[in-house]
Amino acid sequence: MAFLTRMLLAFPTSGSSSDAAADARGDIYDEAVEDIPPWALSAAIKRWGKGDVPDLRLGALNFNFAPGPAVLLAICKLELADFKAQALTIERLLACVTHERAMDPTLISVDVKSEGGRVLSFSPRRM
Repeated sequence: MAFLTRMLLAFPTSGSSSDAAADARGDIYDEAVEDIPPWALSAAIKRWGKGDVPDLRLGALNFNFAPGPAVLLAICKLELADFKAQALTIERLLACVTHERAMDPTLISVDVKSEGGRVLSFSPRRM
């Protein structure tokens, strides 16, 4: 919340500046980025302040004002993209079998969940 408060105080916002409006605005931003790590949020706010935002396909961006919650979330996701790719690589590596198990002649059966949540079972064919 500290990062959001700092951003909203540093950049002017449109609309009412009453306490109730500020609280509501803070709540909306908080809900938009609730699952974003603080380091990614901080980096996204810094990018916005520098105007270092690639094309998000969200229309024209005005860096004189605070970004909307959806724009801020999109920038946060840009910050997280490389780390998510690395996490996927690590998860795949951790799912590998050891060399000893791969050389073991007993069958290895693998259960994989489909996108629909169904468990699919795979096993090697015998020839």
